[in-house]
Formats: sequence, C-alpha cells, structure tokens
Amino acid sequence: MSNTTLSGEIGDENFLEGLKDNDQWRSAFLRIICDVWEGKIQTETTGNKPEQKSIFEWSPQEVRHMMAKLVGYEVPANMDLTFSEFKGDAQYDPNARVDGKKANGWNKVMNEKKDGDLAYVAKVEMMIPPRPDSDQAMAITDYMAAGKAYPFTIV
Repeated sequence: MSNTTLSGEIGDENFLEGLKDNDQWRSAFLRIICDVWEGKIQTETTGNKPEQKSIFEWSPQEVRHMMAKLVGYEVPANMDLTFSEFKGDAQYDPNARVDGKKANGWNKVMNEKKDGDLAYVAKVEMMIPPRPDSDQAMAITDYMAAGKAYPFTIV
C-alpha cells in the first residue's frame, strides 16, 4: 500500500469542497440571471463603466469584479468567464408539452435551432496541460485529482 495521501493539503481537490464550490457557482449564476431579468444588470451599453455596459460586453476582468460586487462570488483566478446572449426566438413555456406529455418549460429554448445549429449554446474552453516527459498515467490521475478536468471544480 502506498503512503501517498489524496487530500487538498498536497494539491488534490477536496471532493466536498468541489461540491460546495459548484453549488456556490450555481447560486451566483442564477442570481446573475435574475438580476438581468429584473433589469438590475444592463443588456444595453450606455457608458464605459462595467455598471453601464451590457453584461454581454463585459471582459473576463469585469465579470470577475461584477460577480464579486453584485452576488459575492469570487470567480476562480484561473478562469476567464464571459456571458453571451441567447440568439433564438423561443420563450419559456410553463405549459410545455412534447408528444402530449408535460415537458420542461425551457424545452423549446434549449432545442431551438437557428441555421441548423442550436440557438442555446454554452461555450467552455479548457486548457490542455503540457505533456509530461514520463509517468503519463500518474500525471493524468493527478490532473483529475487536482480538480482541473471539469470546468467548475477549478479552485
């Protein structure tokens, strides 16, 4: 048996902390959505300050600042986050049905196509780490254990 311990103390992501971080992200993102819907965050640009710019024009640095200011969420230092606008026409339908069965009200939005492509697309860009010279099997498991293999377990 190995003496290696997998814990957050040596660079591995603590699984429970990762779950907590994911929950904090989800809550912060949903608050941002609500603030946009309520008009507290602009979708039209009226000036140069982040508060006056459309959320869809915020740079990753402005997103970092505004997420902390508006919803108390600290975007991880190694994540560049931006927001994009829905390009489709579909709307939420609380009475949605598919094949006569009750469906999620966002079903039409999530499945709408524009020019053959889905109108609702979340873009995720992940960094490919440098290839190690040796011990690639260990390197990839260490990468996973560090919490870097999934976009929202980044600490």
